[in-house]
Amino acid sequence: MKNIIYFTFILSTIFLNSCQKKPNLGSNMKETFYIRNGEAYIPAFVFGNGSSKVFMVVLHGGPGGDGLGYRNEYYADVLEKKYAMVYTDQRHQGNSHGHLKKTEVSVDLMVEDVRVLIKTLKFRYGNDIKIFLLGHSWGGMLGSSYMIKDNYQDDITGWIEVDGAHDLPLMTKSTFSMIDSIGQIQVSNGKNTNLWEETFNFISSLNKDDLSFDQTIEINSYAGKLENAMSEVHEKTDYNVSSFKRNFIGMDKFFAELFNQIQLPSNFWDELLQRSVTKQLNRINTPTLIQWGRYDFKVPPKLAYSAFEQINTNDKKLIIYEHSGHSPHRSEPDVFIEDLVNFIETHR
Repeated sequence: MKNIIYFTFILSTIFLNSCQKKPNLGSNMKETFYIRNGEAYIPAFVFGNGSSKVFMVVLHGGPGGDGLGYRNEYYADVLEKKYAMVYTDQRHQGNSHGHLKKTEVSVDLMVEDVRVLIKTLKFRYGNDIKIFLLGHSWGGMLGSSYMIKDNYQDDITGWIEVDGAHDLPLMTKSTFSMIDSIGQIQVSNGKNTNLWEETFNFISSLNKDDLSFDQTIEINSYAGKLENAMSEVHEKTDYNVSSFKRNFIGMDKFFAELFNQIQLPSNFWDELLQRSVTKQLNRINTPTLIQWGRYDFKVPPKLAYSAFEQINTNDKKLIIYEHSGHSPHRSEPDVFIEDLVNFIETHR
């Protein structure tokens, strides 16, 4: 306990000092600060080219993930040379803090956390900065929920959804359909027949109209295994991220696990598994880029098409990556980066 108190004191001192420094809008920003919303303390790790006055806020996946894990990627190395990247941990996840009650962990409150973060970035670095919001996987649900709330999107220059889970019921239904259609082709071609048959048997044992939380997690696990087995998907490789960055992120994960032992409460998962914002996406009139992997069994492309149809702006683009699954920024990073940069440079 003494060690934990000591670590907490040291980290608090570092974060407080970082907040007291004059913000740096240079080409090599390295800043950390916390925002507070109610009893939640949300970290923001800012790295990259602040002189561009373009800030990309990355909403991580999960739920249960962390922001800096997205920095441990080749695409982040490239983008940090061009823009300021903001990696943040959502409440009750990663390096966030706060003694929260069950009622204080909800999608709506996480949306408000993003709102406070966006306002803080504008206050800290200037109202003239351009903010692009990127949500991957579960971050797509959080980002979409932010974009449809009141006039919140007015502070956002562009919205980027990457394989985003903005509709959990449609996601699960589409996963079943995708596994069936692609699986039949794979089996007929003699590819990974044991895995496909095992998956078919598992799905046939389910009551699809009444799935438990554990069954939903297991479906997601099978989806990941199928993606990894697909020869059509480019393998994720080591993109030579610096050892310093790897070590730094490793320590971040250590402290995240040390200080956040409590799991997300069951009421949050109950809310999430029934949540869909597809019909509200027509409220989005901000320039939008949708990037998706063709072989994403976790969050199938059906959600990409539904979002593209609903979003209420002519300034929108949908890109399907033919050799990617759930994370095109990892499996096809070069073309992913090119498409993302083109979008930002068009709208900054």
